[in-house]
Amino acid sequence: MTSFFPGNDPHYELHWANRRSQGSGERRGGSHLALKPDATITKGCFELGYVELKPPLEDRSQRYYIEDIWALAGFAKDCIDSHLQHGRKITIVACLHIFGYQITLYQMSFNGGIYVWQDVSTAYLPRDHYDNGCTLQCLKLLRTFKSILDNIDVQPYLRAPTQKVDDILRPQPTNLSPTKRPFFERSRSSSVSKK
Repeated sequence: MTSFFPGNDPHYELHWANRRSQGSGERRGGSHLALKPDATITKGCFELGYVELKPPLEDRSQRYYIEDIWALAGFAKDCIDSHLQHGRKITIVACLHIFGYQITLYQMSFNGGIYVWQDVSTAYLPRDHYDNGCTLQCLKLLRTFKSILDNIDVQPYLRAPTQKVDDILRPQPTNLSPTKRPFFERSRSSSVSKK
């Protein structure tokens, strides 16, 4: 990871384990309540990627595996929501799940009001020096991870004040309970013309 996101890289920063997620803090009502991913990758000052990691000694439990995937999906959704609430049209977040000897790359995107969680690629870490194929697959997966992050454009938000995002992307608050929301609204002109 540090060779793909070195400390002297002007574009990316890799924060290990002691950084709370900004999006999680906003959703939970304060940064002191935010959850911490095992690693966070930022571009500029914006969170764009998350990593959850379990060493090979802990890879026997399916519960840990599901909890990590659930946590990554939560971090990604909260991150996208945070960007949209602040007027930034950043709708893709990449996540890396390292569980024992397995690495899986996920991507969450937001398109047309729907969150899409996609399994992009899976590779296995080499167990000894004869596993050359595994090494190549891991490097390819990490390059794919970085290319997803490279394609996210944060430059407009670093130079100028944030722009307003289309109203379609932002959910509109409503005080109506789900049972009282009208499915089809009649226009006033159609009801007047019938009389």
